[in-house]
Amino acid sequence: MRQQKQDRLLDQIAVATELCGHAERDAGSSFSDFATVLGTLGRLAQTVEAAEATCVELLRSQGASWEVVGNALNVSRQAAWERWGK
Repeated sequence: MRQQKQDRLLDQIAVATELCGHAERDAGSSFSDFATVLGTLGRLAQTVEAAEATCVELLRSQGASWEVVGNALNVSRQAAWERWGK
């Protein structure tokens, strides 16, 4: 189940990245094309943020320190705590 969720999230990221690349390369892209891509990215960002919060919560419930969380996200332990610890 977890692997399926991870795979689905990675697929969504790949699709959004591809959409951005196509819109950027296509000189004829319209305003609405970029707006569509931006909307997709916004929804994807919300999905990623929710997934991050869930993973942080699971790590912390298993006894992981804020340092472990920060290292996983390439931020300081303090930055991790400020974002998810309150």
